[in-house]
Amino acid sequence: MKIANFEKRVISYLIDLGISLGFSFLLYYFALINIDFIKKLNSFVIISLCSSLIYFILNSIITYVSNGYTIGNLFARIKIISEDQNRIHFKNTSLKYCFMCFPICIFVNAIYMLIVHSQKTIFDILSNTISISTKKEF
Repeated sequence: MKIANFEKRVISYLIDLGISLGFSFLLYYFALINIDFIKKLNSFVIISLCSSLIYFILNSIITYVSNGYTIGNLFARIKIISEDQNRIHFKNTSLKYCFMCFPICIFVNAIYMLIVHSQKTIFDILSNTISISTKKEF
Protein backbone atom coordinates (compact mmCIF):
# COMPACT_ATOMS: atom_id res chain seq x y z
CA MET A 1 0.00 0.00 0.00
CA LYS A 2 1.59 3.22 -1.20
CA ILE A 3 0.23 6.63 -0.22
CA ALA A 4 -0.76 8.59 -3.34
CA ASN A 5 1.55 11.46 -4.15
CA PHE A 6 0.43 15.05 -3.86
CA GLU A 7 0.28 15.69 -7.61
CA LYS A 8 -2.18 12.84 -8.17
CA ARG A 9 -4.40 14.14 -5.37
CA VAL A 10 -4.37 17.65 -6.83
CA ILE A 11 -5.35 16.29 -10.27
CA SER A 12 -8.15 14.26 -8.69
CA TYR A 13 -9.38 17.29 -6.74
CA LEU A 14 -9.37 19.53 -9.82
CA ILE A 15 -11.31 16.97 -11.87
CA ASP A 16 -13.93 16.58 -9.15
CA LEU A 17 -14.11 20.34 -8.66
CA GLY A 18 -14.56 20.86 -12.42
CA ILE A 19 -17.45 18.39 -12.46
CA SER A 20 -19.14 20.13 -9.55
CA LEU A 21 -18.63 23.51 -11.24
CA GLY A 22 -20.26 22.16 -14.38
CA PHE A 23 -23.27 20.97 -12.40
CA SER A 24 -23.41 24.36 -10.64
CA PHE A 25 -23.51 26.29 -13.91
CA LEU A 26 -26.28 24.02 -15.19
CA LEU A 27 -28.25 24.39 -11.97
CA TYR A 28 -27.82 28.14 -11.97
CA TYR A 29 -28.77 28.76 -15.58
CA PHE A 30 -31.63 26.29 -15.84
CA ALA A 31 -33.19 26.43 -12.37
CA LEU A 32 -32.05 29.33 -10.24
CA ILE A 33 -31.72 32.26 -12.65
CA ASN A 34 -35.47 32.95 -12.68
CA ILE A 35 -35.74 33.43 -8.90
CA ASP A 36 -35.94 37.17 -8.08
CA PHE A 37 -33.86 36.94 -4.90
CA ILE A 38 -31.03 35.22 -6.75
CA LYS A 39 -31.14 37.77 -9.58
CA LYS A 40 -30.18 40.42 -7.03
CA LEU A 41 -27.18 38.50 -5.74
CA ASN A 42 -23.88 38.19 -7.49
CA SER A 43 -23.92 35.15 -9.78
CA PHE A 44 -20.33 34.32 -8.85
CA VAL A 45 -21.32 33.93 -5.19
CA ILE A 46 -24.28 31.70 -6.06
CA ILE A 47 -22.24 29.48 -8.39
CA SER A 48 -19.44 29.21 -5.81
CA LEU A 49 -21.85 28.20 -3.05
CA CYS A 50 -23.64 25.74 -5.32
CA SER A 51 -20.33 24.29 -6.43
CA SER A 52 -19.16 23.77 -2.85
CA LEU A 53 -22.42 22.14 -1.87
CA ILE A 54 -22.49 19.91 -4.95
CA TYR A 55 -18.82 18.99 -4.44
CA PHE A 56 -19.51 17.97 -0.86
CA ILE A 57 -22.68 15.99 -1.55
CA LEU A 58 -21.57 14.36 -4.80
CA ASN A 59 -18.14 13.27 -3.64
CA SER A 60 -19.31 12.11 -0.21
CA ILE A 61 -21.98 9.89 -1.71
CA ILE A 62 -19.91 8.61 -4.63
CA THR A 63 -16.93 7.81 -2.39
CA TYR A 64 -19.11 5.95 0.08
CA VAL A 65 -21.05 3.99 -2.55
CA SER A 66 -17.98 3.10 -4.61
CA ASN A 67 -15.93 2.31 -1.47
CA GLY A 68 -13.23 4.91 -2.00
CA TYR A 69 -13.43 6.27 -5.52
CA THR A 70 -14.61 9.49 -7.12
CA ILE A 71 -14.49 10.30 -10.81
CA GLY A 72 -11.24 12.21 -10.30
CA ASN A 73 -9.82 9.38 -8.18
CA LEU A 74 -10.52 6.87 -10.94
CA PHE A 75 -8.71 9.05 -13.46
CA ALA A 76 -5.73 9.64 -11.14
CA ARG A 77 -5.70 6.01 -9.94
CA ILE A 78 -6.30 6.85 -6.29
CA LYS A 79 -8.46 5.11 -3.72
CA ILE A 80 -9.52 6.41 -0.32
CA ILE A 81 -9.50 3.81 2.43
CA SER A 82 -10.11 3.99 6.15
CA GLU A 83 -7.07 3.78 8.41
CA ASP A 84 -8.19 0.41 9.75
CA GLN A 85 -8.55 -0.76 6.11
CA ASN A 86 -12.20 -1.73 6.54
CA ARG A 87 -15.01 -0.41 4.35
CA ILE A 88 -15.02 3.37 4.41
CA HIS A 89 -17.87 4.89 6.42
CA PHE A 90 -20.12 7.71 5.27
CA LYS A 91 -19.12 9.85 8.26
CA ASN A 92 -15.47 9.59 7.13
CA THR A 93 -16.25 10.63 3.57
CA SER A 94 -18.58 13.44 4.58
CA LEU A 95 -16.04 14.79 7.09
CA LYS A 96 -13.25 14.66 4.51
CA TYR A 97 -15.21 16.44 1.77
CA CYS A 98 -16.85 18.91 4.18
CA PHE A 99 -13.48 20.55 4.72
CA MET A 100 -12.31 20.13 1.14
CA CYS A 101 -15.12 22.25 -0.30
CA PHE A 102 -13.70 25.43 1.29
CA PRO A 103 -10.79 26.97 -0.67
CA ILE A 104 -9.15 28.38 2.47
CA CYS A 105 -8.86 24.84 3.86
CA ILE A 106 -7.04 23.76 0.70
CA PHE A 107 -4.42 26.49 1.22
CA VAL A 108 -4.05 25.68 4.92
CA ASN A 109 -3.56 22.03 3.99
CA ALA A 110 -0.88 22.86 1.42
CA ILE A 111 1.01 24.96 3.96
CA TYR A 112 0.67 22.20 6.56
CA MET A 113 2.07 19.59 4.17
CA LEU A 114 5.03 21.84 3.30
CA ILE A 115 5.88 22.66 6.90
CA VAL A 116 5.43 19.17 8.37
CA HIS A 117 6.69 17.28 5.29
CA SER A 118 3.78 14.88 5.58
CA GLN A 119 2.27 12.59 2.96
CA LYS A 120 -1.09 12.71 4.77
CA THR A 121 -3.31 15.71 4.34
CA ILE A 122 -5.17 17.43 7.15
CA PHE A 123 -8.36 16.05 5.60
CA ASP A 124 -7.03 12.49 5.88
CA ILE A 125 -6.05 13.02 9.51
CA LEU A 126 -9.43 14.52 10.47
CA SER A 127 -11.42 11.82 8.69
CA ASN A 128 -9.18 8.84 9.59
CA THR A 129 -8.63 7.98 5.94
CA ILE A 130 -5.66 7.37 3.67
CA SER A 131 -5.39 8.16 -0.04
CA ILE A 132 -3.50 5.31 -1.68
CA SER A 133 -2.26 4.76 -5.19
CA THR A 134 -4.01 1.92 -7.03
CA LYS A 135 -1.44 1.72 -9.83
CA LYS A 136 0.52 -1.48 -9.60
CA GLU A 137 4.22 -0.89 -9.01
CA PHE A 138 6.69 -3.40 -10.40
